[in-house]
Amino acid sequence: MNELLKKPHVYEKVQANGMRIVRIEPSYACNFHCRHCSIRELQKKRIGRTITIEDIKHIADQADELGFAQFVISGGEPLIYPNFDEIVKAIDPQKFYITTDTNGWYLDWKRTKHLKSIGVDKVQVSIDSLDREIHDKFRGREGSWNWL
Repeated sequence: MNELLKKPHVYEKVQANGMRIVRIEPSYACNFHCRHCSIRELQKKRIGRTITIEDIKHIADQADELGFAQFVISGGEPLIYPNFDEIVKAIDPQKFYITTDTNGWYLDWKRTKHLKSIGVDKVQVSIDSLDREIHDKFRGREGSWNWL
């Protein structure tokens, strides 16, 4: 709750409505082929779905009016989105507590500091096993455990 005090508008919404969450998946792009991923099927079908920065801003404005307090940027793998910074800006870090999911492949100290600087409050890293071989096999990418 201390983190929310740094964002008075978000804190007020949480106090009034609880932690209402919008989960957004701007793209299905991903660098892994995880066994559990339902997005993999959508990638195979090559569904031509596009969500623009303007769409995201519009969704964020509506969510703010409705009292939502948190956005989760998911996907695929959000850290490969070339417009990730624009997505965060369109959501507006002053209006929302922003979280992103990641498989950890593109996450290092420099990237972590950058995410914080643009307004990402929390990064959730997906881990499928503490055993290297099991994790890599499940993720469909050798060496993925080493990046954790």
